[in-house]
Amino acid sequence: MKESVNKKISIIIPVRTFESAREVLVSIEGAHYPSDAVEVFISQGFNPSIQRNLAAEESSGEILLFLDNDCIIAKDFLAKINISYSKETHAVAICGPAVSQHDNSFMNRLFSCVLSSFFAIFKKRAKFNPIGKKRIAGDHDIILCNFSIKRDVFLKERGFDERLYPNEENDFFHRLSKRGYKVLYDPDIKLKRVDAYPPIFFYRSIFRYGQGRSEQFFISPNIPDLQNFVPILFIFYLLLLPLRFSVVFSIPIAIYSILSFIESLYICIKHRQGILIFLSLPLAIFFTHLSYGFGQIFGLFKMFFIGKKIEAGPVSVITVKPFNKPFDEKVNLQK
Repeated sequence: MKESVNKKISIIIPVRTFESAREVLVSIEGAHYPSDAVEVFISQGFNPSIQRNLAAEESSGEILLFLDNDCIIAKDFLAKINISYSKETHAVAICGPAVSQHDNSFMNRLFSCVLSSFFAIFKKRAKFNPIGKKRIAGDHDIILCNFSIKRDVFLKERGFDERLYPNEENDFFHRLSKRGYKVLYDPDIKLKRVDAYPPIFFYRSIFRYGQGRSEQFFISPNIPDLQNFVPILFIFYLLLLPLRFSVVFSIPIAIYSILSFIESLYICIKHRQGILIFLSLPLAIFFTHLSYGFGQIFGLFKMFFIGKKIEAGPVSVITVKPFNKPFDEKVNLQK
């Protein structure tokens, strides 16, 4: 069998100006892939969409790979991406899940269970867990910290909408789909994220995802995306429940509670979690739905009454590793 050619891969890592990218850089440096076929950029700033776009313009590889500074790639990660592009010639982009790697604290285990729950985040759990087989991706499969694309296509389609963050990948995916491009989801091309989940940060992230979904829908409306706004209906239902309480009107919340407990039991058995996780998971799922829904409401109000401006600022693109050269050790060892 003929071996695939080692495609040149440009890795782009957006970070805030004061953040380190040490862990992801160390994992890239340890990857089993020809060093002369890899270049790495750190793009510093406060708007990841702008940061990624500017770094993409400076890159020269055939494939753009977007990672985050809290990611850790396996030694065969880049090789798997290369093989996939060689075999799946119809795909212009390939994505995979970002699996949480964390300590064994109660909160981290609880929120990892939330992110693996179909009832909690529906099809979006494929962003955080290897789900199913290799397939044509939907926007629910894409997470931008594990997303690669052919550079010529990315530049031709003008990159990410710089008004959006988060959810810029969803807007970009829809633009690709309308053009007839194919994006591949491969559960085997997975990476790890070093996550820590204080409750306020977890639910703030869920709130922002909801807000970003509303902003993305407002900028590039897509009818199938309306299903993502079910949490808003759920919130309105909860607000009406005390005002119109009756046996019939309380049936939906009773069904919701039963399904939540069944799902919690299933998740706890699957992941071998104890009674405390089982008892806490329904409440964690409930707050996940509320956070996402309130984020959507906030996003809609913001777009209607304020609008969406590009949140710019100074961006600095640093070449950590050019093609055919080693890593810049000063950047690699930053703390």
